[in-house]
Amino acid sequence: GGRGGYRRVSLGHQDRERAKTYAMEQGAKVRQGHAEMLDGKVTLARVVSQYLTHRSPRKKEKGQREDQRKAELWLRVLGSSKDPHRISLADWEGFVRARSEGAINARGELVSVADRRPVRSRMMQIDCLWLRWTLAWATQWRNGEGRYLLRENPVRGITAPVEANPKRPLASTDRYEALRAVSDQVAMEVHWDGAGRERSYLSEVLDLAQGTGRRISAIRSLRYDDL
Repeated sequence: GGRGGYRRVSLGHQDRERAKTYAMEQGAKVRQGHAEMLDGKVTLARVVSQYLTHRSPRKKEKGQREDQRKAELWLRVLGSSKDPHRISLADWEGFVRARSEGAINARGELVSVADRRPVRSRMMQIDCLWLRWTLAWATQWRNGEGRYLLRENPVRGITAPVEANPKRPLASTDRYEALRAVSDQVAMEVHWDGAGRERSYLSEVLDLAQGTGRRISAIRSLRYDDL
């Protein structure tokens, strides 16, 4: 009801000098706030928004959905107005502890005690690495004024959870034999000595995988010098 649309609030005293000091302090805060707006003060929400706008669309649909989920998770856990530069080791470890105990779900929502289930380290590692990669991206991305979104990556060097005993998919002997029975029928394109098609190396790859227990990706990386 004050003049000019201002609201009158009592300071709780009648000391004029204290009132002047208070006014100067508040004025300084207002000026600082305007300066931060002009400087484009960054928040976690702004970094995440820029990442989802400029980087996420380059991924496949599944990757984009995961980006949306992880963005929602971290904005809930750390707060959308969080200054990314102030993300601390305590914030990181607090997330790991809450997630490992099942206190929060994959979207950062609180879970009742009765419904909590422990989460494996691999799941937490995926989310932690996403935050690290997003913040690292922000140190290289320039805004419209030519400034980098972040001065530095605050979680660089912080260790992400590691799965001590990761679960690996296993193929049974029956599955190998079934694949091996038809693997000679798989053809590949040949681009040397003229274009054409001939039997692929799938049979040999399966034999090596079954006999050595190594991953196919490791076998594909073998070179003549390895012999």
